[in-house]
Amino acid sequence: MQPYAYSATVRIDRSVFPADKDRYSYISLTGDMIDARVRVRVGSYEVMAEMRYDDVLKYPLMYVASIREL
Repeated sequence: MQPYAYSATVRIDRSVFPADKDRYSYISLTGDMIDARVRVRVGSYEVMAEMRYDDVLKYPLMYVASIREL
């Protein structure tokens, strides 16, 4: 996908950080902290792919949000 990706945004949700950690403490980045979007162009199509944490499944899911013809 890398040669076709032309836009990407990532948001890190800091509200899920443990309450006992100060802002300078080290913690590992986990799937429940990440919201990501990638726009990909292949030929005459544009695809928006997203990754978001699903609270019901307790798992970060990747999916195709939209496909459009340019």
